[in-house]
This record gives sequence, C-alpha cells and structure tokens, in this order.
Amino acid sequence: MLRRISLIMYFNWLTCTLVYYGISLNSANFNMDPFLYMFLGGLMELPSYTLIIPFVARYGRKIPLVTFFVLCGVAILVLLLLPADRERWWFMTIVMVGKFFITSAYQVVYLYSSELYPTCLRTQGLGVSSMVGRIGSIISPFINDMLGLYHWAIPSTIFGLASLVAGGLTCLLPETKDKTLPDTVDDVEAWRSPALSKRERPRDVAASEEDQREESWLNPSTTSV
Repeated sequence: MLRRISLIMYFNWLTCTLVYYGISLNSANFNMDPFLYMFLGGLMELPSYTLIIPFVARYGRKIPLVTFFVLCGVAILVLLLLPADRERWWFMTIVMVGKFFITSAYQVVYLYSSELYPTCLRTQGLGVSSMVGRIGSIISPFINDMLGLYHWAIPSTIFGLASLVAGGLTCLLPETKDKTLPDTVDDVEAWRSPALSKRERPRDVAASEEDQREESWLNPSTTSV
C-alpha cells in the first residue's frame, strides 16, 4: 500500500507541475498575446484557490482530485477538435478552463499527500513527491518549444493524456476524509481490504498478533480464589 501510494503520488505531482507550467508557458503555440495570456492565467488561479475549499471539505480528497485531473485532460484535448483558428475568444476560454482545473488539482495534491503518508514518513514522503514533481516543471518548456515546432497540438496532447492517466491512477488510492491520520507504516498497510486473509496481510502485522497471543498464554491474568 505504501509503495502504491508513493508511485501514484510521484506521478500525480509530476503531472501537476508538467501540465500547470506547460499551459502557463504555451502562449506561443496558441498564437495568443503573451501578456494577456499570462494575465488571464494568473487571474484564473484566484477562484481555483478558493472555490475548491468547500468541495474538498464535503467530498474528500480523492473524488475532487480525480475530477480535476479528468476535467483538465478533457478541456485540453477538446482543443484538438476545434477549428484551426486559435485566436478566437472561445479558444482562450477553454485553455483557461484547463488552467483552472489543473491549478485546483495542484492545491489538492498537497493536502492529499500529507494525509496519505504516515507521521514517521510524512516529511520525507511529501518532500520526495515534491522533488519528483519538479521534473515536470523542468521538461514542460522543452515540450512546448521543441515539440511545438512540429505541431502546436503535440504539447496539448501530452498534457491532456497525462492528466487523464493521473486521474485514473488516483482511483487506486484510499480516501482520507474523516479518517485518523496514520502514524506508522502498519497503519497505512491496514488500509488494505479487511476481507484479506491472514496470509495476505502484511507479515509484520501477523507476527505482532502472534506475539500478543503467545504473551497472553505465558502470562495468564491472576484471579482470586
């Protein structure tokens, strides 16, 4: 479970930074005024920082994150189906919708990561996830500049598909809303299905239960005669 959480969150962080900075720096491929593009992109972040708060508080972390990833991917891929005229207002609108959803996902992934990792590994897990995410911010300009020379839609296709894959992988993670934060790795492994048999449970958990039964047999409680 901890391995699954780590690998999926690494990809989610990489996708967030890749798509966020990819959209933010993609005005050249969209044939838009870079100053207006950056202004609207920054303006779009204000509602994405605030409107997600009640949504996350009500529906948890998993469902909103999946929703934001999928809607972002759909919005970006819809651009490929529109007419070639990229200077229209509706083209800019759809791009800003994608920017809104990936910014919202960026906010949720911070909270979700800190709640998925146990206390003993929370700092390390969040730090490594953020470090892996910086890879996306490093390669996003190269995707826009180098691949965009061949066709303007190639970067958008990469960003859209990455968002859809991240949304699908997030479905494999547990929900953390209204749950006690895990303190140890054993607490994280306990999130597995309770219907698992004893031989399928983590080896250290089964050994701990066996030790407790042996201790209770060697040291029976004293009763009055």
